[in-house]
This record gives sequence, C-alpha cells and structure tokens, in this order.
Amino acid sequence: MSKIRSPIFRFRSSLPAGETSEFDAAQGQLTFERLGDQPAAATLLVTDITGKVVWRKQIEKGVKKTIWHTFDISGGIYFYRFVENDGTAWSGRVVLQK
Repeated sequence: MSKIRSPIFRFRSSLPAGETSEFDAAQGQLTFERLGDQPAAATLLVTDITGKVVWRKQIEKGVKKTIWHTFDISGGIYFYRFVENDGTAWSGRVVLQK
C-alpha cells in the first residue's frame, strides 16, 4: 500500500497517484490520520457532490485518527474539510468505490 502525504493528513491508498483516499469495502470505513505531535481540536465535515453534509465529527485536541464508517453511504465523490478551532482549515476529496 502506498502512502499519500500532505502537511496535515496521511491516507493509505492503493489508488493512482493524485488520489486522496481509499474506500475499504470489507471494513466499510475510511480512516483520516492527522500528522503532527499535538493536533488541535477540530471539526471534520464530509459533504456530497451537492454540498449536503453527510457526516460531521468533533475531534478533540491530540486525536490523530478519525474513522468515518461508510456502510450506509452510497459510492461517489465526497469532499472533506477539517476546521480547527482557530479557523485554520484543510480540505480534499474522497472517492468511495462500492
């Protein structure tokens, strides 16, 4: 499995270079992992292609891994956005293949 890195997040992926995520059908989940010694408290939002929020998670300070359980989510393109309490934000896309 290759690793795709950004300054804040790491995703495990077997998709072509440039993709940002992998959907594991057997596990029905996607793991977001934040890098750094002490990640700040944040909110993670996942929206569908229309902009509708399909999942929201409050993340406490220091938590590095967050799991999005996707059993009840249709395959497709989704967008994630991490917003720290100070307003700093990171975003990207997720392709769920079911």
